[in-house]
Amino acid sequence: MRVEDLINELEDMMNDAKVLPLTGGKAVVDTEAVLDILDDIQDALPGEMKKAANGYVTDLMKRADETLTDLTNEIRKTRQDIQAQKKD
Repeated sequence: MRVEDLINELEDMMNDAKVLPLTGGKAVVDTEAVLDILDDIQDALPGEMKKAANGYVTDLMKRADETLTDLTNEIRKTRQDIQAQKKD
């Protein structure tokens, strides 16, 4: 389960909690269920962080490859221009 889904589940649990009268909005929740969700969030975070990092690295590599291709094309064009000028 994704971290966002787990947080939404936790939020739903809090919204559905029974508010105790005369406590200023304090509510009763299933502590075990909340702790289980928090454990699941902790377990899911490293995986999601790896996915995000991999996506970032992949994007950087793609941009670097595009830049290298652009530079290679620019060098070819410059060489062609220089050779054409030498012929004239």
